[in-house]
Order: sequence, then structure tokens, then C-alpha cells
Amino acid sequence: MQEFTPLEYLQIDIANLAGFDKLSWDDRLLWFKENEHDLLSLVEKADKPHQYYAAVLNYPRVAAGAVNYHPVALDATSSGTQILSCLICDRKAAEYCNVINTGTRRDAYTDLYKLLSDEIGENPMITREKLKQAIMTSLYGSQSTPEELFKEFTGEFYKLMERECPLIWQVNTFLTNNWNPTVDRYGWVMPDNFHVDIKVHNQKQINFRFCGSDFTSTVQVNAPNMYGRAYSANVAHSCDSLVVREITALAMHNPKQIAKIKALLDGKYVNEAIHEEDNELVEILANRAKATDFLSARVLDHLNSENIKLVNEQDLRDLLALVPAKPFELCVVHDSFHVLPNYGNDIRRLYIAQLAKIAKSDLLQFILNQMPIEFTKVHKGDPNMWKEVLDSEYALS
Repeated sequence: MQEFTPLEYLQIDIANLAGFDKLSWDDRLLWFKENEHDLLSLVEKADKPHQYYAAVLNYPRVAAGAVNYHPVALDATSSGTQILSCLICDRKAAEYCNVINTGTRRDAYTDLYKLLSDEIGENPMITREKLKQAIMTSLYGSQSTPEELFKEFTGEFYKLMERECPLIWQVNTFLTNNWNPTVDRYGWVMPDNFHVDIKVHNQKQINFRFCGSDFTSTVQVNAPNMYGRAYSANVAHSCDSLVVREITALAMHNPKQIAKIKALLDGKYVNEAIHEEDNELVEILANRAKATDFLSARVLDHLNSENIKLVNEQDLRDLLALVPAKPFELCVVHDSFHVLPNYGNDIRRLYIAQLAKIAKSDLLQFILNQMPIEFTKVHKGDPNMWKEVLDSEYALS
């Protein structure tokens, strides 16, 4: 992974806010260098003018040696596709969204739009933005949105997805076609013991009289529904939130607790208070790790000399290797990670590591086993893909 200084991250942030986030790192830094003395004149042309203006005003004072208080934002490139590609180890889809490094900063929506345009010819009703909307919604189970956007070209859109994101599309199709019409709620447990609990909604008509007249009102109730397409979206979102929780736990770690864990692993005596609730939770998290091959960073805050024996030592050492040298605060807006530029390299490493852990894990199988659908065996595309994910360059860009 290419690393940068805090000042370079401020320069990259300005280029991103100007609208050049799809360029390579080197090209963004080059754009900044070429425009450094004329940045204020470009405010109105920037993608995010208000944030761009603030970043531009901040830069010269920091470059002169002042303390920086301005966070930079690094965004996932198609986070839903990234997570789905890792869950099922879909190499082709992973390359489109920068999970696997191809040597360039890919933009999945632009690349797929070009392929679709080559197949059906230039058409004013087919745009990159429409394709982006169709991909995002279809991967979450929607059929109406792609049909509404593409009309007679809907078939070509589906063929494109089947060909270019084959394993993701298989999972999406399976989940869409296996809705359970008999349950009024469903859910599953994540590796960090976060419980996903989703109510199924249906509509019910209520008849009533008011001022001598009859009325009918339709209300939403928690009840089984014959039709539903929410499985795909909720699986992806539950993994998306897991990534945020894991990164937050690692970034905002307690250095004293990490030092204690390392001492325990080295066989040193540690004077500490033992809390039974910690032992109970560590046992749960250790069992989740056995079932998923995903040891949650949540375990770090609850380990002691008694319960550390419940956790696989190598898994714990691998987890400790992800802990940044210094803790830092972050603000996360879905798949956009805001940190001070000193921690730009750290947040990128943490994000890549979570994608790799998902690709290495049995998380998708674990989730599907808990869903109210007929049992299915997950066949991952390339179970060793996680090793290449660790070399990702633009997953967070």
C-alpha cells in the first residue's frame, strides 16, 4: 500500500473535494501541485465547494507549521459491491471496486457503463448515473428500479451483471428468490455478537366511522408478507456496519489494555480484577470466531488472564497486529471515514484488513444458516483471494 505524509493527505483531500477522487494518488498530488497557487479561484467549480473552501484555507497555515485540526475524508469505492465480493470471493467484481489491485484506480460504474454502451450503442436514456442507481438497487434485491430505468434494455443490464459480477449476482438471485412468506421477523448474529433483528411489514386495512361516515385507512403492521426483497440489502448492511464497528474498536483502542494482552500472551503475570461478565462475553465471542473464522476486535476490551485461554492464540496475535501504533478518533458516515491526516495510512490499512478478514471468513455461510430460508452451501470463488485483498491500493480512496 502506497503511504503518504499528513501534508500529502491534506493535498489529496483538496483534490478529492475538487472532484478528482477517481484519479490515481500520484495524479491527485500532481493536480494539487499544478494548482497550488490558484486553489481559491476553483471554489465554485469544486464538487463540494464549502468543504473544499475550508480545506484550502486550512492548508497554507498547516504547511507553515501550525497545528492541523482539519480531518480528511477517505471513501470506500462502491462499498456494497466490495463487501459482497469479499463475502463470496468474486474476483471479477472485486477488481471492479478496487478490492483487488489492478494497478489503476477503478470506477466500477464508469467501467460497467462503457461495457453496456459498447453492447447497445450510445443511447441518451442510458447514463452512468442511471447505471449506478440500477446496480446499487439491484444488488439489494430491487427489480422495479432497473426495469424503470432501462425499460427495453433491462435484459442487457441483467446480462451485464451476470457476466461481470457473476458470484455476487448468484447470491443476489438466490436471496431474492427465497423469500419466506411465513415469518414476521428474521435476523442473525454477527461475529461481534451484534444481533440483527428485522421486522417484516405488511399493510392492513382498517375500517372506521367518523362523524357518521365510513372510512378506510391503510396502516403498516408487523406481519408476514407474501413478497419481499430485503434479504440482500440487510445482509450487506449488517456486514457494512460490522466493518465500521471493527475499525472503530481498533482505532480507538485502549493502549494499556493492549499492553496487558501482549504481556499475558508472553506468559507474564498481570495484577488485575476479574469480572465474570467479561468471561461470559469472551466465551461468546470465541465461539463466534470458531463458527465464522472471524475474531472480533470487541474481544480486546474484555480479555483477562482467565478468559484469554478461550481464544485461539494465533487469531488473537493476528488481531493485535492490526492495532495501530497510536489510538485515534474517527468519524464515519456510512462508508466515508474522516480522520486527521496523521492517521490516513492507518485508516486505509484497517479498512483493507477488514475486507480481507471477510474474504477469509465463513461469514456468509454463518449468516445464511441463521436465515429463514432453505439451507444452502456457499461455494466461494477463490478462498485465497484474501491474500490479494491485503495488497489493495484504492479500496478506500
